[in-house]
Formats: sequence, structure tokens, C-alpha cells
Amino acid sequence: FPSHDTFRVLINASPTGRQTDGADCYAALQEMSIPVVKQRIRFFKAYKHAANEGIPLYKAPNGKIAWADWKGLWTEIKEAL
Repeated sequence: FPSHDTFRVLINASPTGRQTDGADCYAALQEMSIPVVKQRIRFFKAYKHAANEGIPLYKAPNGKIAWADWKGLWTEIKEAL
């Protein structure tokens, strides 16, 4: 991250669908001028399926969507560096 930021908050286990908890959290942190990454990691049952079945996240049902969140985070980090 840029040198003026010593940290950024990652919002994870963010609800999916119509629930706005993740977006509300993001807005509140920005309002308080707390550095926050734009990419949220949403909560999907795919994490549980992958762990229970011993498979990579992207191979679980809806896992590709969940994995895309992590890829988006990695892209954001790379661009900031």
C-alpha cells in the first residue's frame, strides 16, 4: 500500500444478496477516514463445502464467485504497491 497508509481494513465474511452490512461497514469506515480496501470478501457456503470436501475453494459450488473476491483483493494490493 502507499507509504502514507500503514494499514487498511479488510471487510470479510460480508453478507451476500440484499443484506447491506458489508456496504454499511465500508461506508462507516470511510466516513471515519479509516483506510479500507475496496474489495470485500463475501461469505459463501462454498467455504464450508470446500473445507468439508477437502477441495480448493474454486471447485466448490459457488466457489468461483468466492474465489473471484480473493483475486480482486490480490489485484487491488498489486495495484497499490
